[in-house]
Amino acid sequence: MERKYLPTLAELIDRLAISQLKENFLSDHKEEYAQEINDILHDINIMIKDSKLRQRQLELLSYYHK
Repeated sequence: MERKYLPTLAELIDRLAISQLKENFLSDHKEEYAQEINDILHDINIMIKDSKLRQRQLELLSYYHK
């Protein structure tokens, strides 16, 4: 899976909050904001999965290098 946005996790969370506010208060482009929210959540999920995988790899490396 490829990320759709390249900002840091903190920047993605900020962008997510802004997009959610826009979706709720600006009804003109509700579908576009909903798609942006889905794209941001997609990237956040990838970052979390990658982080968990890296953490597990480090645990295995430290276990085998004792």
